[in-house]
Amino acid sequence: MIMNINLQKTAGRYVLLLALGLGLAAGSSAFGQAPEAGLSLRAAAEEALKNNPGLAAAQSRERAAEKNISMAESAYYPRVDFEEIFTNSNDPVYVFGTLLRQGEFSARHFDPNFLNNPSARNNFNHRFSVQQLLYDGGKRERQKSMAATGKEISSQRVRMTEQQVLFGVIQDFYRVVLADAALKTAEESLAGIAAGLKRTRDRYEAGMAVKADVLRMEVQKADFERLRMAAQNECRQARQALERDLGREPSGTIQVSGRMRESLPENSSERDWLDLAEKQRPDLQQASMAIQLAAEKLRSTRGAYLPTLGAMANYDFHNGTDAGFGNNYLVGVRLQWNLFDGGARSAAVRQAAEEKQAAEYERRQALQQTRLEISGAQDRRRVAQQQYRVAQQAAEAAEEGLRIMENRHAEGLATTTDLLSVQVSRHQARLNILQALYQYTMEYAAMELAAGNISLQSPLFVG
Repeated sequence: MIMNINLQKTAGRYVLLLALGLGLAAGSSAFGQAPEAGLSLRAAAEEALKNNPGLAAAQSRERAAEKNISMAESAYYPRVDFEEIFTNSNDPVYVFGTLLRQGEFSARHFDPNFLNNPSARNNFNHRFSVQQLLYDGGKRERQKSMAATGKEISSQRVRMTEQQVLFGVIQDFYRVVLADAALKTAEESLAGIAAGLKRTRDRYEAGMAVKADVLRMEVQKADFERLRMAAQNECRQARQALERDLGREPSGTIQVSGRMRESLPENSSERDWLDLAEKQRPDLQQASMAIQLAAEKLRSTRGAYLPTLGAMANYDFHNGTDAGFGNNYLVGVRLQWNLFDGGARSAAVRQAAEEKQAAEYERRQALQQTRLEISGAQDRRRVAQQQYRVAQQAAEAAEEGLRIMENRHAEGLATTTDLLSVQVSRHQARLNILQALYQYTMEYAAMELAAGNISLQSPLFVG
């Protein structure tokens, strides 16, 4: 007899683990597709990295920021312009100068009547001009350095967006797995209560139960039906969220294939995660680069106290008639040195210094936030792992308790109320084990995200 009971308990535990395994396997949803037909977590992540619109936007901004470097480098080259100007006037000075430029001035134009009352004259001016900055107090160097730093900041934004996309895929992929498993649990609980309701009705018709027992079973069946419908809705919502991550149109029909991990690497301490975050977490890298950018801006602002030196050259063609045509050139060097600006430069320097100080404070704050996130994720992961173990034991006990109670109820040795209580407990125990496993998986992903280490090489995507 004792051996028989032990065999029954062992068989019950095996059935429980098998049911949970099937429930956690993606594709075991109400849509009825085989697991092999679904999308794996890694395949989903690879698709998201190719098609996620948020990531594509970040990559476009990175390419745009790269062009700032070319724009900054252009300041080292001369600027060449061409102008085409048409003018018409009877202003005496204008007419006199235009005649000279067009090469048509002659002795007859010294007539006082002509000089004082000339006829209007046309002038077509074709001008080529060249300007070359020779010295600007280091502003060009600072602008180029700032553009390069800005490009690196954009690159870190892309890395951060990639990691957030991967985290979102993990979250929504396993949300689908969890929703499918919860739906399977609801359907099994509904089937169990339906069987219990049939037995109760049979007993009522045989005069071995009261009407109240049947009504209580019907109420509980309706409640499990409500849970099943809620689980079906969550299956659809979870799929739409995953489809959005992948850059697809949300239809709620995507099928996945995979299961949550019951154990993940534990060989890194909290200190190791913190050290890793300081080296490679994208927003911390951005914060460091923001300090560098602010320092470059401060140096560039101080350069405003220095003079600028540039060279220029113009070549002009002038004509107003078919016969008249003239050309001339101009070359020169220009030195500009502002001596007084009402304190604008000193204010700009102080502003840049404060911005650099603010960037340093912001990095310190970001580092503190990183430590909190890693510490919190580490604690929550340990708790979730412990909850999973406890939930496993509770689920095994609930399965065995329900088996015993169903036998006693069938023999008339237990009340309907007792049976309902155990059925509800079994249902909740199964949900608890699923939720704990989901939480454990997500806290590990949160740890990797907090450390800036989440990628396709993560244990979550490998194995």
